[in-house]
Amino acid sequence: MKLLEQLKAKGIAKVVITFDGSGDSGGIDGVYCYDEDNKEVNAGELEAALFELGDAIIERNSEIDFNNDGCFGTIILDVESGQIKIEINTRYVEYDTACKEASMQDYLKEENV
Repeated sequence: MKLLEQLKAKGIAKVVITFDGSGDSGGIDGVYCYDEDNKEVNAGELEAALFELGDAIIERNSEIDFNNDGCFGTIILDVESGQIKIEINTRYVEYDTACKEASMQDYLKEENV
């Protein structure tokens, strides 16, 4: 039986896979399954296959990059349609630059200039 059929048979309507990482390493944080009423359902023996799916999605999406400050996000699988939505949050360092001009006299005693 295919994965989508197995998920449907367990009453799973939505799968949420979370990922996170930085500094050249990262991966799946968790796999969460929900029924049509948005109540959490235990994936049981299907959890390993869902981790594999998450890993494959991460591997094939160049926007998911754990280098430097990395990224985090969610992969949402709609079981009925088989459609996947990927939300990627990329981290980056931001800084502001200010320039100022002054005379050495502003900072040193007169005899040291």
